[in-house]
Amino acid sequence: MPWEFIRHSSWIFSATLFVNVAMFAFHFVLSRKLGLAQYGALYTVISMATFIAVLGGILTIVIARLIAEHRREPQKLSLLCGSALKMSSYIGIAFFFVLLALSIPIAQFLRVPDIAVVMFLALFAGGQLALAGLRGVLQGLQEFPRLAMTLIVEAFVRTGLAIAMATLGSGIAAAVGAYAVGTIIAIAYAVLAVRRSTHLSFGAAGMAAGRVARLSFGAAFSTLAIAALGIIDVLLVRHYFSNAASSIYGAVSLAGKMVYFAVGFLPTIVLPKATAGALSGDRPARVLLPASLIILFMSFVSLAVFWLLPGPIVAAMAGHQYDAAVPLVFRYAVAMTFLGASNAFVAYRLGVNDFSFIPAALLLVVAEGVAITFLHRTLDEVIAIVIVVNAVVLAAVLFGLGRKSAFTPRVLEIDPMLIAEEIQAH
Repeated sequence: MPWEFIRHSSWIFSATLFVNVAMFAFHFVLSRKLGLAQYGALYTVISMATFIAVLGGILTIVIARLIAEHRREPQKLSLLCGSALKMSSYIGIAFFFVLLALSIPIAQFLRVPDIAVVMFLALFAGGQLALAGLRGVLQGLQEFPRLAMTLIVEAFVRTGLAIAMATLGSGIAAAVGAYAVGTIIAIAYAVLAVRRSTHLSFGAAGMAAGRVARLSFGAAFSTLAIAALGIIDVLLVRHYFSNAASSIYGAVSLAGKMVYFAVGFLPTIVLPKATAGALSGDRPARVLLPASLIILFMSFVSLAVFWLLPGPIVAAMAGHQYDAAVPLVFRYAVAMTFLGASNAFVAYRLGVNDFSFIPAALLLVVAEGVAITFLHRTLDEVIAIVIVVNAVVLAAVLFGLGRKSAFTPRVLEIDPMLIAEEIQAH
Protein backbone atom coordinates (compact mmCIF):
# COMPACT_ATOMS: atom_id res chain seq x y z
CA MET A 1 0.00 0.00 0.00
CA PRO A 2 2.71 2.61 0.83
CA TRP A 3 4.49 1.96 -2.48
CA GLU A 4 1.21 2.20 -4.38
CA PHE A 5 0.46 5.50 -2.66
CA ILE A 6 3.93 6.81 -3.53
CA ARG A 7 3.55 5.67 -7.14
CA HIS A 8 0.16 7.34 -7.54
CA SER A 9 1.38 10.49 -5.79
CA SER A 10 4.38 10.69 -8.11
CA TRP A 11 2.06 10.82 -11.14
CA ILE A 12 -0.04 13.67 -9.74
CA PHE A 13 3.01 15.55 -8.47
CA SER A 14 4.74 15.24 -11.84
CA ALA A 15 1.64 16.39 -13.68
CA THR A 16 1.19 19.36 -11.34
CA LEU A 17 4.84 20.32 -11.76
CA PHE A 18 4.50 20.11 -15.56
CA VAL A 19 1.37 22.27 -15.48
CA ASN A 20 3.11 24.92 -13.35
CA VAL A 21 6.20 24.99 -15.60
CA ALA A 22 3.97 25.24 -18.67
CA MET A 23 2.04 28.10 -17.08
CA PHE A 24 5.31 29.90 -16.32
CA ALA A 25 6.38 29.47 -19.95
CA PHE A 26 2.98 30.74 -21.11
CA HIS A 27 3.25 33.97 -19.10
CA PHE A 28 6.99 34.37 -19.74
CA VAL A 29 6.48 34.44 -23.52
CA LEU A 30 3.08 36.13 -23.74
CA SER A 31 3.99 38.99 -21.37
CA ARG A 32 6.89 39.85 -23.66
CA LYS A 33 5.14 39.34 -26.99
CA LEU A 34 1.86 41.15 -26.28
CA GLY A 35 3.04 44.29 -24.49
CA LEU A 36 1.62 45.99 -21.41
CA ALA A 37 -1.91 46.80 -22.56
CA GLN A 38 -2.74 43.50 -24.26
CA TYR A 39 -1.09 41.39 -21.56
CA GLY A 40 -3.11 43.16 -18.87
CA ALA A 41 -6.32 42.26 -20.70
CA LEU A 42 -5.09 38.69 -21.22
CA TYR A 43 -4.19 38.25 -17.55
CA THR A 44 -7.65 39.40 -16.50
CA VAL A 45 -9.30 36.91 -18.87
CA ILE A 46 -6.95 34.14 -17.68
CA SER A 47 -7.92 34.96 -14.09
CA MET A 48 -11.56 34.43 -15.08
CA ALA A 49 -10.59 31.16 -16.75
CA THR A 50 -8.83 30.07 -13.57
CA PHE A 51 -11.96 30.81 -11.55
CA ILE A 52 -14.04 28.77 -13.99
CA ALA A 53 -11.57 25.90 -13.60
CA VAL A 54 -12.20 26.12 -9.84
CA LEU A 55 -15.91 25.55 -10.49
CA GLY A 56 -14.94 22.46 -12.45
CA GLY A 57 -12.73 21.38 -9.57
CA ILE A 58 -15.71 21.39 -7.21
CA LEU A 59 -17.62 19.17 -9.62
CA THR A 60 -14.62 16.85 -9.84
CA ILE A 61 -14.45 16.49 -6.05
CA VAL A 62 -18.15 15.65 -5.71
CA ILE A 63 -18.10 13.07 -8.53
CA ALA A 64 -14.88 11.48 -7.32
CA ARG A 65 -16.23 11.17 -3.78
CA LEU A 66 -19.45 9.47 -4.91
CA ILE A 67 -17.70 7.09 -7.30
CA ALA A 68 -15.06 6.15 -4.75
CA GLU A 69 -17.82 5.08 -2.36
CA HIS A 70 -19.23 2.59 -4.89
CA ARG A 71 -16.07 1.18 -6.47
CA ARG A 72 -16.98 -2.32 -5.24
CA GLU A 73 -20.49 -2.27 -6.77
CA PRO A 74 -19.97 -2.82 -10.54
CA GLN A 75 -23.56 -2.31 -11.65
CA LYS A 76 -24.16 0.84 -9.64
CA LEU A 77 -20.67 2.09 -10.49
CA SER A 78 -21.40 1.88 -14.23
CA LEU A 79 -24.66 3.79 -13.81
CA LEU A 80 -23.02 6.36 -11.56
CA CYS A 81 -20.15 6.95 -14.01
CA GLY A 82 -22.58 7.35 -16.89
CA SER A 83 -24.81 9.72 -14.90
CA ALA A 84 -21.83 11.79 -13.78
CA LEU A 85 -20.56 12.26 -17.33
CA LYS A 86 -24.02 13.08 -18.64
CA MET A 87 -24.62 15.62 -15.87
CA SER A 88 -21.24 17.35 -16.31
CA SER A 89 -21.75 17.50 -20.09
CA TYR A 90 -25.16 19.13 -19.69
CA ILE A 91 -23.74 21.64 -17.21
CA GLY A 92 -20.86 22.44 -19.55
CA ILE A 93 -23.14 22.99 -22.54
CA ALA A 94 -25.46 25.22 -20.52
CA PHE A 95 -22.55 27.27 -19.17
CA PHE A 96 -21.18 27.71 -22.70
CA PHE A 97 -24.44 29.14 -24.03
CA VAL A 98 -24.93 31.41 -21.01
CA LEU A 99 -21.46 32.96 -21.42
CA LEU A 100 -21.96 33.18 -25.16
CA ALA A 101 -25.20 35.12 -24.65
CA LEU A 102 -23.41 37.47 -22.23
CA SER A 103 -20.27 37.86 -24.34
CA ILE A 104 -20.91 41.50 -25.29
CA PRO A 105 -21.51 42.86 -21.73
CA ILE A 106 -18.59 40.78 -20.42
CA ALA A 107 -16.29 42.20 -23.11
CA GLN A 108 -17.48 45.73 -22.27
CA PHE A 109 -16.92 45.26 -18.52
CA LEU A 110 -13.38 43.95 -19.07
CA ARG A 111 -12.77 46.53 -21.81
CA VAL A 112 -11.70 43.81 -24.24
CA PRO A 113 -12.17 45.13 -27.80
CA ASP A 114 -12.27 41.71 -29.52
CA ILE A 115 -15.45 39.79 -28.70
CA ALA A 116 -13.76 36.61 -29.97
CA VAL A 117 -11.80 36.61 -26.70
CA VAL A 118 -14.99 36.13 -24.66
CA MET A 119 -16.36 33.59 -27.15
CA PHE A 120 -13.23 31.46 -26.75
CA LEU A 121 -13.55 31.91 -22.98
CA ALA A 122 -17.11 30.54 -23.20
CA LEU A 123 -15.86 27.51 -25.13
CA PHE A 124 -13.13 26.97 -22.56
CA ALA A 125 -15.62 27.29 -19.68
CA GLY A 126 -18.06 24.76 -21.10
CA GLY A 127 -15.25 22.37 -21.91
CA GLN A 128 -13.75 22.65 -18.42
CA LEU A 129 -17.01 21.65 -16.76
CA ALA A 130 -17.41 18.67 -19.08
CA LEU A 131 -13.76 17.73 -18.46
CA ALA A 132 -14.36 18.00 -14.71
CA GLY A 133 -16.80 15.08 -14.89
CA LEU A 134 -14.32 12.92 -16.77
CA ARG A 135 -11.56 13.73 -14.29
CA GLY A 136 -13.88 13.03 -11.37
CA VAL A 137 -14.58 9.55 -12.74
CA LEU A 138 -10.86 8.82 -13.20
CA GLN A 139 -10.06 10.12 -9.72
CA GLY A 140 -12.84 8.12 -8.09
CA LEU A 141 -11.64 4.97 -9.89
CA GLN A 142 -8.08 5.76 -8.72
CA GLU A 143 -6.84 5.80 -12.30
CA PHE A 144 -4.18 8.31 -11.33
CA PRO A 145 -1.78 7.84 -14.29
CA ARG A 146 -4.59 8.54 -16.76
CA LEU A 147 -5.85 11.44 -14.64
CA ALA A 148 -2.36 12.92 -14.63
CA MET A 149 -2.12 12.57 -18.40
CA THR A 150 -5.27 14.66 -18.88
CA LEU A 151 -3.52 17.48 -17.03
CA ILE A 152 -0.30 17.08 -19.02
CA VAL A 153 -2.06 16.89 -22.41
CA GLU A 154 -4.12 20.00 -21.69
CA ALA A 155 -1.14 22.06 -20.48
CA PHE A 156 1.09 20.92 -23.36
CA VAL A 157 -1.41 21.78 -26.10
CA ARG A 158 -2.50 25.05 -24.49
CA THR A 159 1.02 26.37 -23.88
CA GLY A 160 2.56 25.15 -27.12
CA LEU A 161 -0.23 26.57 -29.27
CA ALA A 162 -0.33 29.91 -27.43
CA ILE A 163 3.43 30.40 -27.72
CA ALA A 164 3.39 29.46 -31.41
CA MET A 165 0.56 31.88 -32.16
CA ALA A 166 2.20 34.69 -30.17
CA THR A 167 5.46 34.14 -32.07
CA LEU A 168 3.51 34.62 -35.29
CA GLY A 169 2.16 37.91 -34.00
CA SER A 170 -1.35 36.91 -32.93
CA GLY A 171 -3.16 38.77 -30.17
CA ILE A 172 -4.98 37.76 -26.99
CA ALA A 173 -7.84 36.07 -28.86
CA ALA A 174 -5.41 33.42 -30.10
CA ALA A 175 -4.00 32.95 -26.59
CA VAL A 176 -7.47 32.39 -25.11
CA GLY A 177 -8.31 30.19 -28.08
CA ALA A 178 -5.31 28.06 -27.16
CA TYR A 179 -6.88 27.54 -23.74
CA ALA A 180 -10.08 26.32 -25.40
CA VAL A 181 -8.27 24.00 -27.84
CA GLY A 182 -6.19 22.51 -25.01
CA THR A 183 -9.37 21.72 -23.10
CA ILE A 184 -11.02 20.07 -26.12
CA ILE A 185 -7.96 17.85 -26.78
CA ALA A 186 -7.87 16.91 -23.08
CA ILE A 187 -11.57 15.96 -23.26
CA ALA A 188 -10.84 13.68 -26.21
CA TYR A 189 -8.05 11.93 -24.30
CA ALA A 190 -10.12 11.71 -21.10
CA VAL A 191 -13.05 10.08 -22.96
CA LEU A 192 -10.71 7.35 -24.20
CA ALA A 193 -9.19 6.97 -20.74
CA VAL A 194 -12.60 6.59 -19.07
CA ARG A 195 -13.77 4.04 -21.63
CA ARG A 196 -10.65 1.98 -20.93
CA SER A 197 -11.13 2.26 -17.17
CA THR A 198 -14.77 1.34 -16.67
CA HIS A 199 -18.01 0.33 -18.30
CA LEU A 200 -20.55 3.12 -18.73
CA SER A 201 -24.29 2.66 -18.37
CA PHE A 202 -26.80 5.46 -18.78
CA GLY A 203 -29.81 5.36 -16.50
CA ALA A 204 -30.95 6.29 -13.01
CA ALA A 205 -28.04 5.84 -10.61
CA GLY A 206 -30.28 5.79 -7.53
CA MET A 207 -28.44 8.53 -5.62
CA ALA A 208 -30.51 10.58 -3.19
CA ALA A 209 -30.51 14.23 -4.30
CA GLY A 210 -30.37 15.52 -0.73
CA ARG A 211 -27.28 13.48 0.00
CA VAL A 212 -25.48 14.78 -3.08
CA ALA A 213 -26.45 18.33 -2.15
CA ARG A 214 -25.11 17.97 1.38
CA LEU A 215 -21.85 16.62 0.03
CA SER A 216 -21.57 19.55 -2.37
CA PHE A 217 -22.63 22.75 -0.64
CA GLY A 218 -19.98 22.98 2.06
CA ALA A 219 -17.09 22.29 -0.32
CA ALA A 220 -18.56 24.54 -3.01
CA PHE A 221 -19.09 27.63 -0.87
CA SER A 222 -15.74 27.38 0.89
CA THR A 223 -13.83 26.73 -2.34
CA LEU A 224 -15.58 29.58 -4.13
CA ALA A 225 -14.83 31.96 -1.26
CA ILE A 226 -11.10 31.21 -1.37
CA ALA A 227 -11.05 31.37 -5.17
CA ALA A 228 -12.94 34.68 -5.20
CA LEU A 229 -10.44 36.21 -2.80
CA GLY A 230 -7.71 35.33 -5.29
CA ILE A 231 -9.39 36.95 -8.30
CA ILE A 232 -11.75 39.75 -7.26
CA ASP A 233 -8.95 42.30 -6.85
CA VAL A 234 -7.56 41.52 -10.32
CA LEU A 235 -10.97 41.95 -11.96
CA LEU A 236 -11.73 45.21 -10.19
CA VAL A 237 -8.31 46.68 -10.92
CA ARG A 238 -8.82 45.81 -14.58
CA HIS A 239 -12.18 47.61 -14.51
CA TYR A 240 -11.16 50.76 -12.61
CA PHE A 241 -7.52 51.32 -13.65
CA SER A 242 -5.81 52.03 -16.96
CA ASN A 243 -4.45 49.26 -19.19
CA ALA A 244 -0.90 50.01 -18.08
CA ALA A 245 -1.76 50.00 -14.36
CA SER A 246 -3.82 46.81 -14.61
CA SER A 247 -0.94 45.15 -16.47
CA ILE A 248 1.44 46.12 -13.68
CA TYR A 249 -1.01 44.73 -11.14
CA GLY A 250 -1.30 41.55 -13.21
CA ALA A 251 2.47 41.09 -12.93
CA VAL A 252 2.28 41.71 -9.18
CA SER A 253 -0.49 39.13 -8.80
CA LEU A 254 1.27 36.59 -11.01
CA ALA A 255 4.48 36.80 -8.99
CA GLY A 256 2.82 37.04 -5.58
CA LYS A 257 0.68 33.96 -6.13
CA MET A 258 3.87 31.89 -6.14
CA VAL A 259 3.64 32.10 -2.34
CA TYR A 260 0.07 30.80 -2.46
CA PHE A 261 1.04 27.91 -4.73
CA ALA A 262 3.99 27.04 -2.46
CA VAL A 263 1.53 25.51 0.01
CA GLY A 264 -1.13 24.69 -2.56
CA PHE A 265 -0.56 20.95 -2.24
CA LEU A 266 -1.51 20.89 1.45
CA PRO A 267 -5.34 20.78 1.13
CA THR A 268 -5.09 17.55 -0.86
CA ILE A 269 -3.27 15.95 2.08
CA VAL A 270 -4.95 17.70 5.01
CA LEU A 271 -8.59 17.00 4.10
CA PRO A 272 -8.49 13.17 3.80
CA LYS A 273 -6.19 12.82 6.82
CA ALA A 274 -8.46 14.95 8.98
CA THR A 275 -11.50 12.96 7.84
CA ALA A 276 -9.80 9.63 8.45
CA GLY A 277 -8.81 10.71 11.93
CA ALA A 278 -12.32 11.91 12.76
CA LEU A 279 -14.02 8.78 11.43
CA SER A 280 -11.66 6.48 13.35
CA GLY A 281 -12.12 8.36 16.60
CA ASP A 282 -8.49 9.48 16.54
CA ARG A 283 -7.39 13.04 17.15
CA PRO A 284 -7.79 14.66 13.70
CA ALA A 285 -6.05 17.76 15.02
CA ARG A 286 -2.78 15.84 14.84
CA VAL A 287 -2.86 16.85 11.18
CA LEU A 288 -2.66 20.52 12.17
CA LEU A 289 0.83 20.43 13.65
CA PRO A 290 2.75 19.19 10.58
CA ALA A 291 0.55 21.28 8.28
CA SER A 292 1.21 24.41 10.36
CA LEU A 293 4.95 23.76 10.41
CA ILE A 294 5.01 23.33 6.63
CA ILE A 295 3.01 26.53 6.17
CA LEU A 296 5.38 28.46 8.44
CA PHE A 297 8.51 27.09 6.77
CA MET A 298 7.32 27.52 3.17
CA SER A 299 5.91 30.98 3.88
CA PHE A 300 9.09 32.14 5.63
CA VAL A 301 11.31 30.96 2.77
CA SER A 302 9.00 32.41 0.09
CA LEU A 303 8.67 35.80 1.79
CA ALA A 304 12.43 35.96 2.38
CA VAL A 305 13.00 35.42 -1.34
CA PHE A 306 10.44 38.09 -2.25
CA TRP A 307 11.97 40.51 0.25
CA LEU A 308 15.53 40.00 -1.04
CA LEU A 309 14.93 39.45 -4.77
CA PRO A 310 11.73 41.19 -5.90
CA GLY A 311 13.37 42.60 -9.03
CA PRO A 312 14.73 39.32 -10.42
CA ILE A 313 11.42 37.59 -9.67
CA VAL A 314 9.39 40.15 -11.63
CA ALA A 315 11.94 40.15 -14.45
CA ALA A 316 11.84 36.36 -14.68
CA MET A 317 8.05 36.20 -14.58
CA ALA A 318 7.13 39.10 -16.84
CA GLY A 319 10.21 41.03 -18.02
CA HIS A 320 11.81 44.39 -17.20
CA GLN A 321 8.94 46.33 -18.76
CA TYR A 322 7.04 45.49 -15.57
CA ASP A 323 9.67 46.93 -13.19
CA ALA A 324 7.00 49.20 -11.73
CA ALA A 325 5.61 46.08 -10.06
CA VAL A 326 8.78 45.48 -8.01
CA PRO A 327 7.91 47.76 -5.01
CA LEU A 328 4.47 46.10 -4.71
CA VAL A 329 5.40 42.43 -4.93
CA PHE A 330 6.45 41.74 -1.33
CA ARG A 331 3.28 43.18 0.19
CA TYR A 332 1.12 41.22 -2.22
CA ALA A 333 3.10 38.10 -1.30
CA VAL A 334 2.20 38.73 2.35
CA ALA A 335 -1.48 38.78 1.39
CA MET A 336 -1.08 35.50 -0.52
CA THR A 337 0.65 33.95 2.52
CA PHE A 338 -2.51 34.58 4.55
CA LEU A 339 -4.69 33.19 1.74
CA GLY A 340 -2.56 30.05 1.30
CA ALA A 341 -2.73 29.32 5.03
CA SER A 342 -6.50 29.88 4.99
CA ASN A 343 -6.85 27.40 2.14
CA ALA A 344 -5.02 24.70 4.10
CA PHE A 345 -7.04 25.22 7.28
CA VAL A 346 -10.29 25.34 5.30
CA ALA A 347 -9.43 21.84 4.05
CA TYR A 348 -9.02 20.73 7.66
CA ARG A 349 -12.41 22.12 8.69
CA LEU A 350 -14.07 20.47 5.70
CA GLY A 351 -12.36 17.23 6.70
CA VAL A 352 -13.92 17.28 10.18
CA ASN A 353 -17.34 18.29 8.83
CA ASP A 354 -17.19 21.85 10.20
CA PHE A 355 -18.69 24.48 7.89
CA SER A 356 -19.35 27.17 10.50
CA PHE A 357 -16.69 29.50 9.06
CA ILE A 358 -18.35 29.78 5.62
CA PRO A 359 -20.72 32.75 6.32
CA ALA A 360 -17.80 34.83 7.59
CA ALA A 361 -15.66 33.90 4.57
CA LEU A 362 -18.42 34.84 2.11
CA LEU A 363 -19.06 38.11 3.94
CA LEU A 364 -15.38 39.00 3.67
CA VAL A 365 -15.39 38.34 -0.08
CA VAL A 366 -18.17 40.93 -0.39
CA ALA A 367 -16.28 43.28 1.95
CA GLU A 368 -13.17 43.14 -0.23
CA GLY A 369 -15.15 43.89 -3.36
CA VAL A 370 -16.94 46.84 -1.74
CA ALA A 371 -13.73 48.23 -0.23
CA ILE A 372 -11.84 48.13 -3.54
CA THR A 373 -14.82 49.64 -5.36
CA PHE A 374 -14.85 52.70 -3.09
CA LEU A 375 -11.14 52.90 -2.18
CA HIS A 376 -9.00 52.44 -5.27
CA ARG A 377 -7.05 55.65 -5.72
CA THR A 378 -3.74 53.77 -6.09
CA LEU A 379 -2.52 50.19 -6.46
CA ASP A 380 -0.93 50.55 -3.02
CA GLU A 381 -4.37 51.17 -1.56
CA VAL A 382 -5.79 48.09 -3.29
CA ILE A 383 -2.98 45.87 -1.98
CA ALA A 384 -3.48 47.21 1.54
CA ILE A 385 -7.15 46.18 1.34
CA VAL A 386 -6.18 42.71 0.06
CA ILE A 387 -3.70 42.24 2.94
CA VAL A 388 -6.21 43.26 5.61
CA VAL A 389 -9.07 41.18 4.22
CA ASN A 390 -6.94 38.04 3.78
CA ALA A 391 -5.58 38.40 7.32
CA VAL A 392 -9.13 38.66 8.69
CA VAL A 393 -10.17 35.63 6.59
CA LEU A 394 -7.37 33.59 8.14
CA ALA A 395 -8.48 34.69 11.61
CA ALA A 396 -12.08 33.71 10.78
CA VAL A 397 -11.00 30.27 9.58
CA LEU A 398 -8.86 29.72 12.67
CA PHE A 399 -11.55 30.98 15.07
CA GLY A 400 -13.32 28.08 16.75
CA LEU A 401 -11.06 25.55 15.05
CA GLY A 402 -11.21 23.28 18.09
CA ARG A 403 -14.92 23.38 18.75
CA LYS A 404 -15.97 20.49 16.50
CA SER A 405 -13.90 17.35 17.01
CA ALA A 406 -10.72 19.29 16.37
CA PHE A 407 -8.74 18.64 19.53
CA THR A 408 -10.62 15.74 21.07
CA PRO A 409 -11.24 12.22 19.74
CA ARG A 410 -14.72 12.12 18.28
CA VAL A 411 -16.35 10.10 15.53
CA LEU A 412 -18.16 12.20 12.94
CA GLU A 413 -21.90 12.24 13.46
CA ILE A 414 -24.05 10.41 10.91
CA ASP A 415 -27.06 12.31 9.63
CA PRO A 416 -30.15 10.05 10.00
CA MET A 417 -31.81 11.91 7.12
CA LEU A 418 -29.02 10.74 4.81
CA ILE A 419 -29.61 7.14 5.88
CA ALA A 420 -33.35 7.48 5.23
CA GLU A 421 -32.74 8.98 1.81
CA GLU A 422 -30.32 6.20 0.91
CA ILE A 423 -32.93 3.58 1.90
CA GLN A 424 -35.52 5.33 -0.26
CA ALA A 425 -33.06 5.54 -3.17
CA HIS A 426 -32.53 1.79 -3.07
